[in-house]
Amino acid sequence: RRAVLGIPPRVLQQELDENKAVVVDVRDDDFDGGIPSCIHKPSEVFGVTDLEELAEAHAGRPISVVFYCMLSQSRGPNAARKFLTHLQKKYPEFECSVKVLNGGWAAWAEWEAEQEEATEQSKRPVQEEGT
Repeated sequence: RRAVLGIPPRVLQQELDENKAVVVDVRDDDFDGGIPSCIHKPSEVFGVTDLEELAEAHAGRPISVVFYCMLSQSRGPNAARKFLTHLQKKYPEFECSVKVLNGGWAAWAEWEAEQEEATEQSKRPVQEEGT
């Protein structure tokens, strides 16, 4: 029996860059943009049709299906568990792995800001000592 795994933002970005991940944002009215290429499936209405659409599209692919909400403490993990249960019942030979973004959107946004800051710093001219 497989379990839902956690994934940090840095690793998720690597998987996205390699086309090895699909991201599902389950925030509700707190959704205001998300991870680029995310699929928005509000948790309030996340049901069997959504589970089947995701399973049909991704069960046979060796990728990560990553769920998240604002903090990934409730809605994201619940959606991931529902999806894993659906896969186990209807697609027992599934190849995808089911994950939750550690820290959710808040952690992603913080990590992304850190990356942008590091990029900006690397573009600044280096001042030599004594000038």
